[in-house]
Amino acid sequence: MRDLDTVMTACMVGALALVVGCGGATQGSASPDDPQVATSSACSVSQTDVTGVTVTLSSDTCIFHVGEAATFHYAVTVAPSAKPVSFPASPGSGGPSPTTGQLANLVDWRITPDGSQNPTYCADCDTGLGPNTPATTVTLQQGTYDGDVDWPGRQWGGPSDTNNPLGPAFVPGNYDVVAVITGTSTKLAALPIQIVP
Repeated sequence: MRDLDTVMTACMVGALALVVGCGGATQGSASPDDPQVATSSACSVSQTDVTGVTVTLSSDTCIFHVGEAATFHYAVTVAPSAKPVSFPASPGSGGPSPTTGQLANLVDWRITPDGSQNPTYCADCDTGLGPNTPATTVTLQQGTYDGDVDWPGRQWGGPSDTNNPLGPAFVPGNYDVVAVITGTSTKLAALPIQIVP
């Protein structure tokens, strides 16, 4: 009987472990209408830092070796409560101009040192010279847009108009995969990652 009790206790503990999960469980849920709500799991984050807009970022792992490439999956959801986004005038250089209300086309993906605003990888930051564009306000289209961000594990500011080559590999340390609205400093979400030797 004592052996049976021991087995039953072990099974109950195991079942509880499956419910709670290993490596971090999702905590709470993010609503597109509640700013500053974030949930996270082993390697995903869902944030609503802008009213009516929820961005989810995830990857198979958040720990990478120096020079290792990675793919991050994203989903951007725009709720009816989302407000129009204002973009400053562009002097004709840098990233793409906002010409559509689809938020997936209005987001820059950057990888920055933890807590820094300066990107060490941003494929859309410098795409070369373009036309001057006036300040504009865009109404965001409701819906969910998803896709992947491929990162070569190396530093880069974009191709410019001179076909800039990729830079050196990221050095070991803590970084954030950040989604920002094009041409602004408005952060939508940040997924912490770590680079190890």
